[in-house]
Amino acid sequence: MRIRALLVACLVVIASLIALPADAAGSIQFRKIRYDSPGTDRGGKTSLNAEYVVIKNTGSTTRSLTGWTVRDKAHHVYTFPSFTLKPGKSVKLHSGKGQ
Repeated sequence: MRIRALLVACLVVIASLIALPADAAGSIQFRKIRYDSPGTDRGGKTSLNAEYVVIKNTGSTTRSLTGWTVRDKAHHVYTFPSFTLKPGKSVKLHSGKGQ
């Protein structure tokens, strides 16, 4: 179930990128989506933190992700706080909490 939810969340974010101006949408990319952690899924911190998406700024200018949201089918929502992504840098967004 969580696998489907994370995949839906990624699709929602991708759909929101389509609505952005071409220069902004083209420089922010999902580089890796890991929707199912290896091993037994027990819902613990280790399992949840192994489910993530990597978002990368492939452009030449810093981009703001402030206010961007990622949500899943189960209505879990993550809203980026005041956050900028420098050129060439990535951010990893986990399903779980902590590191």
